[in-house]
Amino acid sequence: MTTSSQPPQSGQPQHPGPYGPPQQYGQYPQYGRYGAPQQPSAQVPPQYAPVPPPAPQPRNGLGTAGFVLGLLALLFAWIPFVGVIGWPLSVLGLILSGFGLQRVTTGRADNKGLSVAGLALSAIALLVCVLWATAFASAVSETSASSGTVSGATAPTAAATAPAASQAVGFGQTYTYEDGLAVTIAAPEAYTPSTYSSPARSEIARAVVVSITVQNGTSSPFDLSTIWSGPDASFSGGAAEKIYDSTQLPSVESPTVLPGKSYTYERAFAVGSAPGELQVEWTRDFLSDPVIFTGQA
Repeated sequence: MTTSSQPPQSGQPQHPGPYGPPQQYGQYPQYGRYGAPQQPSAQVPPQYAPVPPPAPQPRNGLGTAGFVLGLLALLFAWIPFVGVIGWPLSVLGLILSGFGLQRVTTGRADNKGLSVAGLALSAIALLVCVLWATAFASAVSETSASSGTVSGATAPTAAATAPAASQAVGFGQTYTYEDGLAVTIAAPEAYTPSTYSSPARSEIARAVVVSITVQNGTSSPFDLSTIWSGPDASFSGGAAEKIYDSTQLPSVESPTVLPGKSYTYERAFAVGSAPGELQVEWTRDFLSDPVIFTGQA
């Protein structure tokens, strides 16, 4: 049997084999949901919901600063002597907290709670400072040297009211505070410094020593501190340098004088070669005015 091949008709592509034309490399048919080829379509960008802007952060500048200052002022105000730091801190705390509260009322800040707390803390701290100042002033007035009596061999026959601190009590007299504490400074005597004194013995024209006696007539122990009490001295209108001579005179003494007891200690001073007036100041404590003893040396 002879098989004849039919020539290809015009307009039809020529390709061998029974499986149709080959596919181009890299191209694949796209099929839809049910297997039918799907035509490519333009890509649509994904849609996202708009993101709201972040909420504004609280503005706590002045109110926070006022609160911190008020808190520090209140902490310092309760500490004796250190409490003076509370004065400026409390005032600044009041000012900054007030400005912070004013900004809240005008809508420029939202720190009302801190501003109010700063005002309250600063006000309390200022009140504590005022109370401390009042107590301090009361203590000074109670221990002032103008509230006592003077007695002794050179005093008037009857005990008189003590003079003010700027006036004089004579050597050998006794100054008695209202609570019963008394101090006596005897007349100065000549003193010879040792070779270990400061200033050196060769630098001293003349030296004198005074004896101080503290009598505790109160009902409580008295803590004597020669650091606070001294005495300090001046001679003929100029300074009388204190002589430190540990081999003969203790430099610092801090005894406790019991009720009804007394304590005596000595202090030496460098004075001029010629006689003159010696002025010795003794202070009960750092809150009181000095008692001034004077006389010739």
